[in-house]
Amino acid sequence: MLRGFSAVIFDSPDIREDLQIICSWHDRITSLPDLDPTWTYQLEFGITPPCLFQVRPFKPRQKANFKLEKQKVSDVEPIVIGFTPPEGLILKVVDYDSEVINDDCVFVDTLHGAYRAANFPNLRANLFYFSNGFLQHHDVQAIRKAQTTGLFISHSLFRDLKPGDFVNLQADGENIKVTKIDHPQ
Repeated sequence: MLRGFSAVIFDSPDIREDLQIICSWHDRITSLPDLDPTWTYQLEFGITPPCLFQVRPFKPRQKANFKLEKQKVSDVEPIVIGFTPPEGLILKVVDYDSEVINDDCVFVDTLHGAYRAANFPNLRANLFYFSNGFLQHHDVQAIRKAQTTGLFISHSLFRDLKPGDFVNLQADGENIKVTKIDHPQ
């Protein structure tokens, strides 16, 4: 349940225990009769002590009809939200300092810069790194707007990507593959 982030971020046994308690609430909450099973839900919580602040609809529940090969991008697997068509999406790279463009784009930056992502009208994907403090209101807004988001601990996968580059981004809801490509014709 704490896939990816537990080993790196939550070294404190007390915090790990509190997070396990919160995770145990998930299935009980999402199976309540008044919640729509066709949606996923965002659970907003606090730790030390564990407490639930709110539950709200996040994104429609969907499942990819294909499976990507797992990519070794770091010691910690990314969290992938959403998916693309099997052939992927051709997207222009933008970041916090980019001018707003109307092209289909992928926002590549730290999670703290997420509030700028939602400004792009054709935002299709986010690749957030240093994402060890998610999720806040702007982060959630950017993730809801985009078709696919990858949350990464480091930026090793993105060092060679610059604003204006093009990528083919493929995601199946669990795995993500980003391939830098020449300018599409």
